[in-house]
Amino acid sequence: MRNFYIEKDWVPYKKERLDALGQLKKDMETAGDMSLALALKYIVKRVGYEGYLKNKAGGDPDKLQEWQQIVEWLLEDAKSYGDIWEWEEAVKQYKEKLRQSGKEQEEKGQEKKWQEENKGLEKRGKDEAGQERTGRKTASKKGERSR
Repeated sequence: MRNFYIEKDWVPYKKERLDALGQLKKDMETAGDMSLALALKYIVKRVGYEGYLKNKAGGDPDKLQEWQQIVEWLLEDAKSYGDIWEWEEAVKQYKEKLRQSGKEQEEKGQEKKWQEENKGLEKRGKDEAGQERTGRKTASKKGERSR
């Protein structure tokens, strides 16, 4: 990205952008040597993510508060993991758990639908005397069983 700005003469604020990219590189290298929770806090405070959220909220205090709560949760959650890779694995497992849970709910819904549909079949599966069919033919009038 730095090379893009170096090669282009027409880029406005070229020096400022190159300086910002250099600082970003230093910040990411610094964060890379930290624990996950500390690195995220560093990004929020030092790199300026907090200021970015204020700017992005555009004066909407509700939006800013919602985003700040998400960041607080994120910072707290990150304390449970040693590094980004451990956190990423936990997220994958959580997604799989949600997928399985959704699949189970879908299967339960389908099973309930089938049960509802089968209630009508069960009612039709009884003979006129109200006796359930057993797979054998019912006795004839003379008391004999048909085969």
